[in-house]
Order: sequence, then C-alpha cells, then structure tokens
Amino acid sequence: MQCVVAALTVIVAARLIRPAFDHDAFARLAIDVWMPLGLVVPFLGCAFGVNGSLEDLGRITLAVPMTLGIAGCGLACFSAARPGMLIGARAVWAVLGVGVFVVLLGAAHTLTVWSGQASFAIGAVLLWMATPDGSDLVRADAANGSALPSLGLILLVGCGIAQAMIFTMAPDQAWWPRWVMPAVGGLVVIATVSRFGRHAALRLSTGVIVFGVLFGLGTIALTGLIRRIRGGDLGPAGDTDLAFGFGILAPEAAAVLATGLLLMLIDRCSTPWRRGFGAALSLLAVILATRLILASVTSESHREKNQDNAAEVSMLDLREDRHMVIAGGDAPA
Repeated sequence: MQCVVAALTVIVAARLIRPAFDHDAFARLAIDVWMPLGLVVPFLGCAFGVNGSLEDLGRITLAVPMTLGIAGCGLACFSAARPGMLIGARAVWAVLGVGVFVVLLGAAHTLTVWSGQASFAIGAVLLWMATPDGSDLVRADAANGSALPSLGLILLVGCGIAQAMIFTMAPDQAWWPRWVMPAVGGLVVIATVSRFGRHAALRLSTGVIVFGVLFGLGTIALTGLIRRIRGGDLGPAGDTDLAFGFGILAPEAAAVLATGLLLMLIDRCSTPWRRGFGAALSLLAVILATRLILASVTSESHREKNQDNAAEVSMLDLREDRHMVIAGGDAPA
C-alpha cells in the first residue's frame, strides 16, 4: 500500500504540479508551502506513537525529514540554476536556526510544553510568510487555464495524510520499515523539481528540513499533552516535560548546521566546487540514513527480546501460582 501511495505522489508531482512551475506565483506556492508539507506529513504520523522517549518513532519523526532535506540539497547541487530564482537568505537562516534549536534540545535533553508549541507556532508563521499574495495566485490560476495544478497540490498533501494514517494503523512489530517508501518517494519528488532548476530543489529541500522539525516537535508535544490529559496524569505542578532523549539527534543536528553553512557558499563557488559540495551532502545523507536503519533494526530486536523475556517471566509466575494453589489444596484441614 505504501508503494502505491508513494508512486502516486511522484506521478502527481511530475504530471500535474511540475508543468505549472512556469508561473512564478504558483511555483512559489508549491515549492515553498504545499510540497514541503506534503513530504513531511507522513512522518508526523509517527509522532502519535511517541510516549516519552524519543527512541524509535520519535527519532523517525525528526531524523527522516532532516536526512531527506540534506539528500535533496545534495541532489540539487548537480542541477543548473534557473534565471530569476534564488534560494533566499530566509531559507538559509531558517535551516541554521533549526540546527541550533535541535542542538539546544539535545543539551536540554527534554521537550517541554512551551518549546513544543513554540516550535509549531514558528513553523506556522514561516508557512504564512512563504505564502504568496492572494492576487498573485488569482493571476496564476488564470494563466494556467486549468484547475489541475491546484488539484495536484491537494492530491500531494492527501497522499501525505494517507501515508501518515498507514504509520498509525500498521502493527507495532512492522513500524521501522514504514518510513522508507515515503522517504524514497520524497527524494524522487525533489529530483523532479530539480529539473526546474537548482534553487527550486534547494528551497523545497530546506522547507522539508525546517517544517519537518518544527511541526514534528509541535506534534510530539501536542500528542504528549493529550495523552497526559486523557490519562489523568498531569504530574506535579510545574512539570512540563513531555519527551526526552533528544541527544540521539546530535549527528542530524550537526549535519543540518553543515548544510546551512554550505548553502551560503553554493552560489559563490564554481561548478566543480558546487558539485563537490553536492557529493559531500549526498554522502552525509547516506551515512545518516544507514545509521537510522541500523538503529531501527537494533531497537526492534531489543524490543522483541524484551517481549520474549516478559512472556517467559509471566509463564513462570503463572506456574508458581498453580503450584501454590495445588500445595494449598493438599494441605490438611
């Protein structure tokens, strides 16, 4: 099912959305707003399974968008620039800010209600700042002469929501492979956008990093707060910690910071240097993805081993209880 949804995401991006990029307002709306959201929404579904520790599902919620964005930036470095389109200083500074924020979370080790909701609010503000003016969108729709590009954006986000629902409904024992197909599909979408120009792919990739982290943190905080309220366990007064273990994201945070610094140099260096930067970012993304896969497999094996040990202990306790009952029944009155 995930393969079908990922393939549909790529087809929608290539056949419906990409041909309308010649109109600047629609291109900005798609590249800066809707397409990053459509690519990060699948991983927000993992946030609903985070229960305190960031291990497992929490790691996927945040690490996969960062890795996907870094891979997209590396891929974009091999494309030619399109006249009239730049990455923009705001996107570069947003990437650096997100990297610093994740580093600080790793030092603090915990996510509080306030930091989580502030992350969500900052992401919403950045999304609003990236949205083109309404009059520009009206002119773009009139120039397109068709509703298919706008329908494509809706379908792209719908595919992301479908992937998130698959995350939440799949059995627990199969959770770790579920992020692979959305990530591969997202990388193919970025490759499709890179045909429109280097800066378009860079803007999409930076959006995946920024919105993936900010909305991921906000969703983790929101689900943790809802779980506390529903369980009636609000903790002692002043206890606002909802998740912990952010130190495991230190390699991804350092990689995001390095990506932001390289983005400052991409338009100032020659083609061989730019392609070298692209190769370095691609290799970095491969290392991070390999690390994530190994960590996921190891965590899954530990979980299965703990479940087997718990089942064995339960059987021993049950046998001991039976022996006690039998011994009590044989005792003389």
